[in-house]
Formats: sequence, structure tokens, C-alpha cells
Amino acid sequence: MVAVTKLVALLAVVACSKADEPTPGAVADPWATPRTAPATGDDPWAAKSPPPVETPPPSSTLAGSYQCQQIRYGTSVNGIRQSTYVSSALGVFEVDGDGTYRSESYPSKGTGRVSATGTTVTFEGGPYAGSVGEAGRIESGPYIRFSENLTDTPAPSLRFNDHMCYRK
Repeated sequence: MVAVTKLVALLAVVACSKADEPTPGAVADPWATPRTAPATGDDPWAAKSPPPVETPPPSSTLAGSYQCQQIRYGTSVNGIRQSTYVSSALGVFEVDGDGTYRSESYPSKGTGRVSATGTTVTFEGGPYAGSVGEAGRIESGPYIRFSENLTDTPAPSLRFNDHMCYRK
């Protein structure tokens, strides 16, 4: 019995000493107290500078053909109005890489220019002169959103009668 007790005690000592050695391929415990100060001197609790603000794309990244729809109240289901998308009066327009645009829906109105500042997209000249939109991106790709009154900056969130123009 004494031999078994000594063997158990010996195994406990060996196990404790092995626990202090790092296991190959093991992930370090992030909450463990380091034995020595980190070589880099980084304090994980120190205030960090905020990440850089994502800069919006220039007009060239808006390049492409856009199909516009307008969000409207749809049918009533169980007493609740459901939204629906209908064709927008804006129709279809195309933005070139150099910032010029033209409307396939209003070809007789000529061409104009598109400029982007932040997420705000401004149309100058052409069929949508004075229109102000908001550029954004979803899984299916970029879009430009306009408010019901095209010369007003769109509200922060989607509203009924907004125009959504998705890049085709």
C-alpha cells in the first residue's frame, strides 16, 4: 500500500510539472498571466485608435447599368399592408467609368454627369439633373437609392415610395 501511495504522489508531481510545459500545437490561454512581460509591450486593455473610416467609392465604381424600382404599399394580407416593388419612372440608366450617365428610358434628354461624395450621389445635367441619391451595397451588388422627391437626400432608412436602382 505504501508503494501505491508513493507511485500516486510521484505521478501527481510529474503531472504538475508537465502542466507548466506548453503542449505542441496547443492554443495559448488568452486569460493566463504571462510569466514575463510581452516583448512588444502591447497592453491589451490600452485604448486603441478607431479603425479607419471606410471611404466611399468614387464615381468610377458606380459604373454600370441600373434598373430602378419603387417600393409601394401592396396588398393587404391578414389586415397588414405588404410592401411591393413596381417599375420606377426613373427606368433604366447607365453610368460610365468617367462619371457620365445617360438614360435608356429618356434618350432624348441627353447625357449628364454623376459625382459621388461619401455615399451621396449627385446627378448633374441630363434627364436626372438635380437628383440626389445614396450609394450602397448589398450581397447582390451596388445600388443607388433615391427618395420620393428626387432632389431630396434620401432618409437614413428605406421608406415607401423610395426609388431603388440596382446594378444589373
